[in-house]
Amino acid sequence: MNLFKVTVLPDGAKVEVPADTTLKQVFNDHGINFEFPCGGLGICKRCKVNVIKSNGQVQEVLACQYKVNEDVTVQLSRKEQKHAILSEGIERQVAVDPLIKKVFFQLPPPTLSDNRDDWRRLINQQGIKTSLRVLQALPEKLRQCDFKVTAVIAGDTVIAVENHDTTDRLLGMAFDIGTTTIAGYLVDLKTGKELSRVSALNPQTRFGADVISRISFASESPEGLDKLHEAVII
Repeated sequence: MNLFKVTVLPDGAKVEVPADTTLKQVFNDHGINFEFPCGGLGICKRCKVNVIKSNGQVQEVLACQYKVNEDVTVQLSRKEQKHAILSEGIERQVAVDPLIKKVFFQLPPPTLSDNRDDWRRLINQQGIKTSLRVLQALPEKLRQCDFKVTAVIAGDTVIAVENHDTTDRLLGMAFDIGTTTIAGYLVDLKTGKELSRVSALNPQTRFGADVISRISFASESPEGLDKLHEAVII
């Protein structure tokens, strides 16, 4: 199989791809952020890039349509994009009752007369579950902290065990995944107060600027939906 080298400027990324790979595939498969507003259908003509061929010839092409069949250098323009993000709105009073709870335990250490396993020593109650990861770390954590730990509980499941008493800190993160941007809000789950907020361009824009284009991309191949999912969570 013939492989060709693609160098992407100004980032300097260098990848090798099989013949007939489109630049859109190159960008998507190697995490190079580039927007394809129409989802790569060649309709909007907004994914133009300069391709410098091995003989020095410069050609302006559509990244969604151009297929690599020789070593090329791709010049991307890095125009700063600014996206307005709604940060204020109408608020209302709501009761703060998070799913996540914290419970502090000061446990008795094991003795000959009390030889329960560490999990039953911590949670002496039927119907409470946890993960293998939490169970594996529990013995060392209990002994490091003199059997003083805080269980983080979601519904009927212990999702983490923290050293000492951390019940005064209960934070949560909420994400607003919009078509163009993603906004994140750090919230104090005990008071409901917003502590901080961040925002960024939604990485899914490289698969299409609108929801319909992304649906089309997801239906193009069996892994299309997985790629959309990975783009927004990784």
